[in-house]
Amino acid sequence: MSAIFKREWKAYFTTPIGYVFLAVFTAVSGVVFALSTYMADSASISNAFTLMVAAYVLLIPILTMKVFSDELRGKTDQLLLTAPVSLIGVVFSKFLAALCMYMLAVALSMINFLFLVLNGYTVQKGIVAGLFISMVLIGMACIAIGIFISSLTESQLVAALITMAVLAVLLFVDMFNDAIPFAWLRVVLSWFAINSRYGMLTGGRFDFTAIIYYISIAGSFLLLTVRVFEKKRWH
Repeated sequence: MSAIFKREWKAYFTTPIGYVFLAVFTAVSGVVFALSTYMADSASISNAFTLMVAAYVLLIPILTMKVFSDELRGKTDQLLLTAPVSLIGVVFSKFLAALCMYMLAVALSMINFLFLVLNGYTVQKGIVAGLFISMVLIGMACIAIGIFISSLTESQLVAALITMAVLAVLLFVDMFNDAIPFAWLRVVLSWFAINSRYGMLTGGRFDFTAIIYYISIAGSFLLLTVRVFEKKRWH
């Protein structure tokens, strides 16, 4: 399991994917913070966070599109199926490598808060901590979704485009939920809405149900990925 993690982690730095993701993530977070805080002459970070989460529709697919698509294209997925590691271990190792890369990008984006402090703005530590936790949890869920989609196709482009579409629906469904005439469908869609549960966390308050929700979404899609490869193994 550790060997797969190390291979995946190194792959982000031996190919352009890791550098492109870090560069784009850092640039987008910098622009978002500049527009919503410095140029707006405000220390409020709620708008910056909302815009940053919306950008995940484009950012997360960069990170996840090759996780399994590359294996399928190169036919090396057969090695994973016969490796002396459980499929759960294989999937989790790849997920953990992608999550660590994501958290590195998030850590770099936190430098923006340092600039706020240096420019004389007052930033509440509880809100910053809640923001960081929210970004990690939402990132976990989005990465797991991207990895699942990556396991369905050998085309990185197709994986990226489908992931963008799915994340766009899950992140923005709340905006259009009221326009849906069917009550049962509104309930279902609101349950899957990723951006409807981080409010308390970003306000510096502990929300156990939100944490369970994001972990459940991540776990569900990772288990679906395991099922995909279990089916391949038996066939």
